[in-house]
Amino acid sequence: MISIRHKFIIISSSVALTSLALSPLALAEDPGLPPVTHTLSVKSLAKMKVYEDVAYASQSPSQRLDLYMPKGVKNPPLMIWFHGGGFMVFDENFMKTNESAKFLEAMIANGLAVASINYRLGTEALYPAAGIDAKSAVRFLRAKASKYGFNSKKFAVGGESAGAYLALMTAITGEQPSIFDNASDPNISTSAKVSAAVSLFGNANFATMASQLVEHPCPTPLPVPPADFHPWFGNLTSPEGQAAFASANLYPLLKTNKSLPTFYIYHGAADCFVSSFTSTEINSEVKALRGKSTLTIVPGAIHGDPKIWDKAYKVGPTLKKLFAATK
Repeated sequence: MISIRHKFIIISSSVALTSLALSPLALAEDPGLPPVTHTLSVKSLAKMKVYEDVAYASQSPSQRLDLYMPKGVKNPPLMIWFHGGGFMVFDENFMKTNESAKFLEAMIANGLAVASINYRLGTEALYPAAGIDAKSAVRFLRAKASKYGFNSKKFAVGGESAGAYLALMTAITGEQPSIFDNASDPNISTSAKVSAAVSLFGNANFATMASQLVEHPCPTPLPVPPADFHPWFGNLTSPEGQAAFASANLYPLLKTNKSLPTFYIYHGAADCFVSSFTSTEINSEVKALRGKSTLTIVPGAIHGDPKIWDKAYKVGPTLKKLFAATK
């Protein structure tokens, strides 16, 4: 598993961190990672109080998060962010580099706190473990809001790629009982409802992803992986794998959600990993239920393209305004 665990220096028992920048050279030493073009600067970190490796559950060391609080902002809203990586790679530290770090800086600049969530990958636990972790993290954060100082009534979720699925799942399931709830979670009675969801090149139904790429070919088709295995669902030829794959469809749960959050959806038109039509479908399904959704399709942009992030950074002022109107 690829990891980018390069930490700041802890200087107090409260685990508030120093305003030291990450070293691009140090990060680049981990082979297989995308080239590092941006890291959190000293100037950016000076605007935050950071808590690292906060455990939100006890089943696995992977169930941890990093919390970034904007200094000088009382009781800020909270953006809960899930990293991408196809349920195979990366961790919560992905938020410290490149476009993810810029997104974090944009949220902090608009007075939002940010929680970067680590979750169990498919190499550790198959479906629905990562989804259970996502809901557990939201409940934990709401239960601990007064401890850290963010507003428990003003939550948003967001993510990229696989993380976008987790964000959409969290937003769509909300307080509804589902396969993503852990009955033994000590915070199970705490609400997991959120006010907004930000999806970057994500999906809500794995079963239609392949067909959408066939029906709407991308400019540079990619090799199609074998259809008998998935890194999160496992063996798709087994009854268990097939049942898990089918149950991951979020649209039935969307239709029974009585209090939909506001959706902000971003995708690249030239995405050859996850068709932009997955996001078009999500947007249409939400609006068919008279929900609020804004869809941004970026021409010529591929999966993870910085041009998509350039649009997503601008959701910061939008969320600030949304939460300002929320009691």
